[in-house]
Amino acid sequence: MNADIEKILQYPDNWDGCGAVRVSENIGARADQLIQDLVGSGLPLPEEILPNLNGTLTLYWSSDVGMCEVEMGETSYTIMVELADVSFNGRPPYFGFQASGKPHLAYLRAVIAMLKTSS
Repeated sequence: MNADIEKILQYPDNWDGCGAVRVSENIGARADQLIQDLVGSGLPLPEEILPNLNGTLTLYWSSDVGMCEVEMGETSYTIMVELADVSFNGRPPYFGFQASGKPHLAYLRAVIAMLKTSS
């Protein structure tokens, strides 16, 4: 398992002193499997792996082109993408969606590859 995820899985409930929920083994395993799938496709490890207050886990990639975050929950995930070089009403567009099951690997591969080939 990814060393950062293993470390985060050791955090207890209330790890932030303000009532944060600990990340479950299931979420850690789901995030680790996603990382293995992406790295197996030749993509880089996430720059950051962060626990969230609600017990989910966020994987983060970025470059000068934008950023991609995947927030992994027990049975669902959210993918958020922001592109810096594109403007919509003077602001970078922000795309996101939430779904159940296994993350959409083809979409993530395309976004992360785009971020990394242009940095």
